[in-house]
Amino acid sequence: MPLSDQTRPKFIYKNRAVAIFLAVAGLLLPGLHKFYLRQYLWGCLYLLLGVLLPAWGIARVASIIEGVWYLLQGQGAFDAHFNPQFKALPVCPAQDA
Repeated sequence: MPLSDQTRPKFIYKNRAVAIFLAVAGLLLPGLHKFYLRQYLWGCLYLLLGVLLPAWGIARVASIIEGVWYLLQGQGAFDAHFNPQFKALPVCPAQDA
């Protein structure tokens, strides 16, 4: 029996640039990048740490570190971790005619 459109899981491609931007924006409101990446428990934890313990800055520092990590790891590694359902297409070298 095929799945209906309502029960079929919806895969949403997560953009690396948006994740980087939201992680850096974590200086103001930490945890936004975790919600974007559909890691809701971590997003709530970052948000609570940012609101309840703002003087410590743990969530803000963690957000910046993750933003740098997303920036340095490259698109392929980001996709393998956060977009595993989207297979990368192989790149064919240019052929001489």
